[in-house]
Amino acid sequence: MRSLTPENIFILAIARCALLLPLFIISWSKKAEVNIKYVCLFFGVVLIDQLLLHFLASVTLFHNQQWNWVGKAVECVLALLLVFKSPWLNIKEVGLTFQVKDKKMVFGIIGVILFITFATQYFQNTAKPYPDAETLLFQFTMPGIAEELVFRGVLLGLLNKVYTAKINIFGVPLGWAALITSVLFGVVHAFNFYSNSIDFNLGYFFSSFLMGLIFVFIKEKSQSLVPSIICHNLYNAVIVFF
Repeated sequence: MRSLTPENIFILAIARCALLLPLFIISWSKKAEVNIKYVCLFFGVVLIDQLLLHFLASVTLFHNQQWNWVGKAVECVLALLLVFKSPWLNIKEVGLTFQVKDKKMVFGIIGVILFITFATQYFQNTAKPYPDAETLLFQFTMPGIAEELVFRGVLLGLLNKVYTAKINIFGVPLGWAALITSVLFGVVHAFNFYSNSIDFNLGYFFSSFLMGLIFVFIKEKSQSLVPSIICHNLYNAVIVFF
């Protein structure tokens, strides 16, 4: 992973937010205007989250640390504080519950997604080094917990208050909130800014965007973050192994 200067971290965080502006312009309505405070909160959370995540990337807890444990842990704390200590969100809106609706369908969808991912990775026949213990432990835990809390929990919850008009897709009401948070999920994985270059991996964007939509669907179908966290971490583990 290439290191970023403090200046680049600020520019990157702002640029990632700016890339979402066309979607907000297209989707804007009188209803959205009434709830503009939630849009401002949305961008504030994105900026703070991205700044903390990148500034803490260099903090190490042990020798030869490869992954951003501290950044992801702080990301979790930020999301939980917004749920439990702010007036803007509640547990139900974020999905902090172990009560999963439509369990058979939800976990069936997760099984299909993981099988397709495994088959795709397996038949690509690309040799990968066996992952070390830290990588396995990290991928099985932190990305799914932290990113689901932030993207499918806090950020989706805020935008669901702004965009109430939705369409029913396989029994799940989805709208602009699902689309915008999924685009952001693709952007933060694929777009980077360095001192002398801008890096945007289109393939990585579309794959992350698609997985973002799937995670949104699972969360909204189940009304809980638990299944999307499980799917996210198992998906990461399959990618690491194969």
